[in-house]
Amino acid sequence: MSEEQTPKYIHVYRKLRQLIEEGYAPIGSKLPPESNLVETYQASRITIRKALGLLVHEGFVQSKRGSGHRVVSNRVISSSCFTSFTEMVLAAGMQPSTQIIQIKTVLARSFINQTLPTGIKDNEKLVLVERLRLVDRIPKIVMRAWIPKRLVPGLKEEDFACNGREQSILSLLQRKYGLSIDYGSEEIRPVLPNERIADLLQIPPDRPIIRHFCAVFSRTETLIMYEESFRVDVLFFELNGAERKLQMKLNQSLESIVYESS
Repeated sequence: MSEEQTPKYIHVYRKLRQLIEEGYAPIGSKLPPESNLVETYQASRITIRKALGLLVHEGFVQSKRGSGHRVVSNRVISSSCFTSFTEMVLAAGMQPSTQIIQIKTVLARSFINQTLPTGIKDNEKLVLVERLRLVDRIPKIVMRAWIPKRLVPGLKEEDFACNGREQSILSLLQRKYGLSIDYGSEEIRPVLPNERIADLLQIPPDRPIIRHFCAVFSRTETLIMYEESFRVDVLFFELNGAERKLQMKLNQSLESIVYESS
């Protein structure tokens, strides 16, 4: 996208982020009121709110009704949405591997909260990629990723490596399709696995596991991927001075998705 085509709110977001990163808006300070920002950047109030929303998503500022936007971090808050399972396992000196369970086309339904800027319609086609991730041949995670089909034309099983660094789905989306992944929202909760997930992970059905929801977006608020994973490993987080908030509110289940063969 050329500079002329870049949305106005992205320009405002970049200017505000630069002020924060360079210390002109230090941690603990408050950003100017929306009315001041409207005048400063000659932008509409809607544009200013979208720019501030990106800063909130990335953990630079916190918003509280009646008290404006306070700077809480000068760098992006670490998110497990951007943590490559492949790289993490390799860095630990272990060997990750992948088994493709299924790749198919499905129809979207309202399984993502409508307040998220998904741009996804109920009848839009998504590519479902379901994989089993292993560490030293031991099952650790069942991953289900839903990607808008229009973003990944021709995606097929052969595109996914079974071993090595090329297993990462985020890396594949960036490498093959040039998709820019800029921020994410996530939710984590403990659950008991259903019979199918327990069989795939080779664990008893009464063993608690982690159910991890993650949605990643481009800078222009385009949904790149929604992922649900069931994990028997551990998640680590880095808190950089800002309170970590769950920014994704999802429906209680994904049963509303209607599967259709491509």
